[in-house]
Amino acid sequence: MLRGINRSVIELMEKQGFLCIEAELRDVLFGEKFFPCLTFYNDYTSERTGLWSDFKLAIHATNKSEINGRKLRKFLATMRDEYPMKVTFTIEPSARDGKINGYLMKIESEPAILLKKQVLGRERWIEPSKYREIIGFNDRFQRTLISSLTLLQPVEGPSPISPRGNSPVPVIEWRLVETMPREVETCLREANLCFEHECYVACSIMLRKAMEVAVNKKFLQIEKGGELYDKEGNEQSLSKKLVKLGRFVPDVRKDVEDMKVVKWFGDKGAHDPTMSITPEDLQVIVAPKLKPFLSKLALRG
Repeated sequence: MLRGINRSVIELMEKQGFLCIEAELRDVLFGEKFFPCLTFYNDYTSERTGLWSDFKLAIHATNKSEINGRKLRKFLATMRDEYPMKVTFTIEPSARDGKINGYLMKIESEPAILLKKQVLGRERWIEPSKYREIIGFNDRFQRTLISSLTLLQPVEGPSPISPRGNSPVPVIEWRLVETMPREVETCLREANLCFEHECYVACSIMLRKAMEVAVNKKFLQIEKGGELYDKEGNEQSLSKKLVKLGRFVPDVRKDVEDMKVVKWFGDKGAHDPTMSITPEDLQVIVAPKLKPFLSKLALRG
């Protein structure tokens, strides 16, 4: 019976495009061993890495481990966040009155976004709607597996292992953050993380920094980098940069006064120890002024 369960699980997962790392189908068809834990990964090994990688492998300038690492990164870059990348089946005996009367199987699925964080270094705030989408997809995926394994009778339905708390929406939407050049994106990313952890003063400072970095970058992109400095070669104040930017980029001229508000909150946060900044200050006053300004700058990566 137990090897029959192993066989049914491996057959099902191979049809789904997953590879088992503990065993192959022939191990349970012809062998005597039972596997209490079966771990499956989405099969990324069929990804092509290019002729150059094949050549380097042929001359032993690289190895299969490095090639597979590149294949995994390439695969993850195009994979949807919610799709299961790793699925684990754990089979344990169920006892009653000291006697085994059956077996329990636990199924865990890890969405691709978790491996993207580990392998690609992508750590970003997930909006509540996206989080629900990821959970819902994996819920449906597990229910499909359960219904396909006719030997099983569900005892408990799928649910998140670590339910998410009521975390706040980011102060700057991730859709906008991800369109920004790397230097600006880094500042906005830190601002969102500060906001998430209720460090509102630090968030105001990072929003001001993001604005100044964006202003500097715009001067460079319009080939006016010299305007960032005075005659003695000292960097101009942010206030003066904003005034000059309004002259060179008419689309943001009306936003200059709003950026002075963003600057004020950041300056107060950095230099006034008595200043109290609330999440409402950032959500209602600062962010609504900063977001359209960043969009109008039309910065290139």
